[in-house]
Amino acid sequence: MYLFKKSDSTKLALIAIGAIIIIISVLLEFFSFPYVTISGGILTIYSAIWFGVRGGFSISLFSCFIILIYYFVNPDQYILSNVITSFFFYLFLGVIVGLFHDRLKESQKQLIAAQISQRNVEKSLEEERNRFKQYLDIAGVMLLAVDSDGKVTYINQKGCDLLGCNFEDIIGENWFERFFPDVDDKNFINSDKFSELESYVLTYNQQKRLFHFRNTKLTDSEGNIEGILSSAEDITDRRQTENDLKGSEEKFRNLAENIPGVIYLCHYDKSYSMIYLNQDIESLTGYDKSDFLEGKLNLTDLILEKDLDTINKQVTRAIENQKPFYLIYRIKDVLGQIKWLEEKGIGVYKEGKLNHLEGHISDITARKEAEERIRFLSFYDELTGLYNRRFFNEELYRLDTVRQLPLSIILGDVNGLKLINDTFGHFEGDKLLLKAAEAFRESCRKEDVIARFGGDEFIVLLPKTTIEEANNIANRIEDNMKQKQLSHIPPSMSLGVATKDLAHISVHQLIKEAEDKMYEKKLLKSKQVRSDILQSLLKTLREKSYETERHSKRLEVLSVKIGEALNLPLSELQKLSILAKLHDIGKVTIARTILKKKTSLTTEEWKTIKKHPETGYKIALSAPEIAPIAECILYHHERWDGQGYPHGIEGDEIPLLSRIIAIVDSYDVMVSGRCYKKSMPKESAFKEIERCSGRQFDPNLARVFIDIMKEGTKLDTIS
Repeated sequence: MYLFKKSDSTKLALIAIGAIIIIISVLLEFFSFPYVTISGGILTIYSAIWFGVRGGFSISLFSCFIILIYYFVNPDQYILSNVITSFFFYLFLGVIVGLFHDRLKESQKQLIAAQISQRNVEKSLEEERNRFKQYLDIAGVMLLAVDSDGKVTYINQKGCDLLGCNFEDIIGENWFERFFPDVDDKNFINSDKFSELESYVLTYNQQKRLFHFRNTKLTDSEGNIEGILSSAEDITDRRQTENDLKGSEEKFRNLAENIPGVIYLCHYDKSYSMIYLNQDIESLTGYDKSDFLEGKLNLTDLILEKDLDTINKQVTRAIENQKPFYLIYRIKDVLGQIKWLEEKGIGVYKEGKLNHLEGHISDITARKEAEERIRFLSFYDELTGLYNRRFFNEELYRLDTVRQLPLSIILGDVNGLKLINDTFGHFEGDKLLLKAAEAFRESCRKEDVIARFGGDEFIVLLPKTTIEEANNIANRIEDNMKQKQLSHIPPSMSLGVATKDLAHISVHQLIKEAEDKMYEKKLLKSKQVRSDILQSLLKTLREKSYETERHSKRLEVLSVKIGEALNLPLSELQKLSILAKLHDIGKVTIARTILKKKTSLTTEEWKTIKKHPETGYKIALSAPEIAPIAECILYHHERWDGQGYPHGIEGDEIPLLSRIIAIVDSYDVMVSGRCYKKSMPKESAFKEIERCSGRQFDPNLARVFIDIMKEGTKLDTIS
């Protein structure tokens, strides 16, 4: 069934339907609704979006084109003239409607665009206002606007939080009257402190908080002031922290200035340039602290070159690993003296980056010297500088091999050391040991191991040395020892020599053999040695005092006379003879200036004089030949009444021989005289002895002595 017929009514219907379709299409497009058109039996679906792109004119052309195609599809049913007429009609109508529609559409678009643009601007402004308010609210400082009357017109959320109030509570409040009582608002804007100041603000809870303000003036176009815009931050806690830090820094500085050693802060550069140093740097180096801080001098300039490279490597390694560093090095101070330093330091980091170095430096020179001394003493004798026994034993076992045979040992003992120590003290004894060490060094070879083996014993280990060679070396040692000069006694030494030619002989047997030979020689010449020592001591005594040989001889004759009168046995008379010569042997240790002083002795000098009996006692005990008279020497200055010295014993407690020597010694001094006292006649001396009888002297012995002298004992024969 066809929609179009050849009658006029059909034409009119077709035109009407086409017009209605175009009008509906335009209206649907205008109101932007989807629609459906049916023309000539063909279903066509359009959308408002598509028509919005094409426009009304395109719609008309497209509709007419559809009808034309329809007619061409059915040419036998329609009259071509009707088709052409319908096409041009629709084309004309479509153009008219399309033009109208395009203009209407353009106006509509412009109106909608204007409305949309206005809404977008308003929305953007609102968003910007909200965003700006958010920016202000999240600011870390208080932002404040005050008008010309001093009333608050704006404050951000941070300001509300700092003041302890809500936004609505503060808006309209007078800022100066309510919160800023310390500032005069009338003169504030024109003051020098306007742009930036610190002042206290009274918060809502009546707390005074210190704020730091930055202010600017708000003016109109003519320059009139409309208000103030301020940014402020609460610095109360920060200021308190600063004050605390300032106090802590002062405490640290006081501590750093008083702590032993050098406290420093320095840059991590080639010269470790200083940032801070305490005062101890001056006592350590001798240079002014300012020289280091001003860069005129660096600590690296003082460090020994051989130590500096090691220091740089250790510090670099520690910094790379972010660990502390520990250094020991040497410097040369302003006087050129070498000092050992110990440094403990660490890198200080900020935000992961090295900022500076800080640490402590100690002077460990004394410690290092002590360590060196300990190291030295572990192998050397402190006094002589020779090897000690420990080192010798190690060398003995090291050299006890077949390749070192024949292996010889020389063992020596210094004669008279105990006597010197007891008489003159260990200082003089040390001198004797040093002389012995010199004799060994001068006599032995470089390959020989010389050691101090004990108190007064020395030992020499001689590898690849025959007994004949060892004896020659021992003879050189004895000769060199005799040539040494010592003020009190002639130095001498007893030596023993032993050699092993076979590997199976132990080194202990070797030492024992040398020791036996040494003591054998010592025993053979011990009497002569002691005699030489005593003679040397007597000679020394006579040189420094009034104890002449004639005086000793006179005392010997007089004391023996008394002993004979008392019928003493020969052994006691022999003791008296020796005692007469050695009773004042202890004076050998007293200074010449005291012994020959012409004026009265001081209290201290008398104390020194009174020590000589004890010294003489020690000397006598050290020599077996005179040991039996040791007590007589000790007590020969005791008095009958107990007022003597050194022990204050009295009467018969005093040995008989000591009482005899006391009388004859006093008598000889009285009749012979001294530089501090004139001599007196014999009769006067007898009277003095009688006067002191029973007090200073034994009364019986005093009477015997006077009787002997009055009976005609002549001293001229022995003078």
